[in-house]
Amino acid sequence: MLKIVQKFLELMPLWFGIGFIAPLTAEMIKAFGWQASLPVTPLVAGLILGIAWGGSTVVRGRWI
Repeated sequence: MLKIVQKFLELMPLWFGIGFIAPLTAEMIKAFGWQASLPVTPLVAGLILGIAWGGSTVVRGRWI
């Protein structure tokens, strides 16, 4: 059980990207009226950004 919790916490930047960055980005896209060049919803665009940022943070080991 401890190993599962440790692995979950190691992936915390990824969860932050999915749970905070993605919805925030989606709401910003809606608020500013931006249109994606691909036919995707704002939430999908936010998830792409959030997963990419969170994943790179996990791989590199630093937030910035």
